[in-house]
Amino acid sequence: MTLDYYVTRLGSHVTLLVLDTNVSIGGDQRTWLEQRLQEAQVGRWIIPHYHEPAYPAVKTAGAARQFWVPLFEQYGADLACESDGHILKRTVPIRADAQDATGVVYVGEGGLGAPQRTSNGAWFVQSPGMVTPANHVQLLSFSPTELVYEARLMDGTQADRYVLQPRVR
Repeated sequence: MTLDYYVTRLGSHVTLLVLDTNVSIGGDQRTWLEQRLQEAQVGRWIIPHYHEPAYPAVKTAGAARQFWVPLFEQYGADLACESDGHILKRTVPIRADAQDATGVVYVGEGGLGAPQRTSNGAWFVQSPGMVTPANHVQLLSFSPTELVYEARLMDGTQADRYVLQPRVR
């Protein structure tokens, strides 16, 4: 059986978890995710990626908020890359559904060549978070001491930049 969720390791320090919000996200996928998050504890950076956002800037929250976010928080995910909203967003760090410096930052929601949408004005994209309609690409740079997230507009201009320090695991 082919799974539509998988893990990619970039060297020994970066774990990318590609998840599928178009199938059941509880059950087998949730169990698989927890196992991969446990294994990722030996690395430095943990980054899940999936389509339907847990913390959307445009639509309503997907089931990831119920099934995956508690695992992201328990196992120290650093940055969650979300899609579907067609807007540029970066949340404040979130833990237990509140702003918390030890929480997970959610970025996305897709915007390269798609018509952009208007933000729902959610609390988690208010400053120091950010949200704006903008066709963009996202760049992640990793080093032992920091993870740098950048959003670049179509003309190459930097629209957002955020630096994360390693968590103590």
